[in-house]
Amino acid sequence: MNTEPQPPLAAEHAPATPAQAGTFSLASLLLRVLPTVKMLPFNFAPVGGLAVFTGAKVRTWLAYALPLAVMIATDMILWTIKGDDYSPLHLSRPLVYGSFLVYVLLGRCLGRNLVGIGAAAGLGSVQFYLITNFGSWLDYPHLYSRTLDGLLESYVAGLPFFRYTLLSDMSFALAFVGIHFAWVRATTPAVAGEVSQS
Repeated sequence: MNTEPQPPLAAEHAPATPAQAGTFSLASLLLRVLPTVKMLPFNFAPVGGLAVFTGAKVRTWLAYALPLAVMIATDMILWTIKGDDYSPLHLSRPLVYGSFLVYVLLGRCLGRNLVGIGAAAGLGSVQFYLITNFGSWLDYPHLYSRTLDGLLESYVAGLPFFRYTLLSDMSFALAFVGIHFAWVRATTPAVAGEVSQS
């Protein structure tokens, strides 16, 4: 049996620890409220980026649970501030929450490197835009007719917000990965060098 110590995974391939994933989730919880209270542009939120990160770096069920927990917790806060549109029981929420699970799946499938992380974030933004604006078409018949034209109108109305979704998803996904890389490098001794010299 080979009992020699194994070198650690390179920092860019190391999975996130529960402490790291929890820290990023807490930061996302705090930041997600800011766009809604107009301290950041509307839809410039971290949860899509968090979901891509957890999909890529968290190996357990927490990859799916953490983004959903952030969304539900912040929706409870925003419900009290902004009203029923943010209720976790609102008709739109299954589509919104489901779209974040898609982000996780994209991070899981594509997030092997920075290019993959960026691709997952970009595709995540697109599917979020498509799913949530479809939800708006369903939820607001007084704004959009139940026709193809009405559906297209809902997508056109969502375009100004899509750019912030895309920008925030890319920014936060890459930021979380970059901070995780630096965290791993800072907290992992140079074991690889020690092993190669032994």
